[in-house]
Amino acid sequence: MQNKITKIREELQNGKIESLLISNLNNIWYLTGFSASFAKLLITKNEIILISDSRYSVNAQKLCNNLEIKYIEINSDKNFWNNICEKYEIKNIGIEADEVTVSGFNTLKKKCKNINFIETRNIIEKIRIKKSKDEIDILRKCAEIGDLSLQKVVERFKEGITEKELAWIFEKSAREIFGASGLSFDTIVAFAENSASPHHESSNKKLEKNTPILIDCGVKYKNYI
Repeated sequence: MQNKITKIREELQNGKIESLLISNLNNIWYLTGFSASFAKLLITKNEIILISDSRYSVNAQKLCNNLEIKYIEINSDKNFWNNICEKYEIKNIGIEADEVTVSGFNTLKKKCKNINFIETRNIIEKIRIKKSKDEIDILRKCAEIGDLSLQKVVERFKEGITEKELAWIFEKSAREIFGASGLSFDTIVAFAENSASPHHESSNKKLEKNTPILIDCGVKYKNYI
């Protein structure tokens, strides 16, 4: 993690930005391994601060202890964000411009009146482009799971089986046999004229002889797809 943080701080320094508030949950997971429906990660010159709510406090605190970073549980105090900025002597904050809503941005500005907010784009995404050996191994495993699961589907081709049944065979094989954590998207199985629709929703249509079959599928493994 530290190498990634160092690269981020170098980018911030080049842009004369003191700190970065990360809102993209995938980016937060990439940097810390923390997964939640709500989280923020604040990177300053000297600190890394994970912010989430009470639902995730136990896991967040344990993770932060292991990573030796700070955890702060968000609360309803109207001065919550302002207090953080004062405590860590923050004068300007970079925000992920493509991740923050207008409402969210206006709320931050209102609560941090003396802070200068700076739009940033793709700071972390640029780092993520270059994959580590571990990431490459995960991606290869992900592709392998997809291939093996698809083979299970092909083995079950027979007249009368439905699109939904084949889609379920793929998902069940990926999860229960080969260890996928989920699907990258809803599996599409389409027979005959349905195969002409690129975003077809698998139905109860049955397979007949001499008809085309379209299968669009993918899996998720260790948060990679």
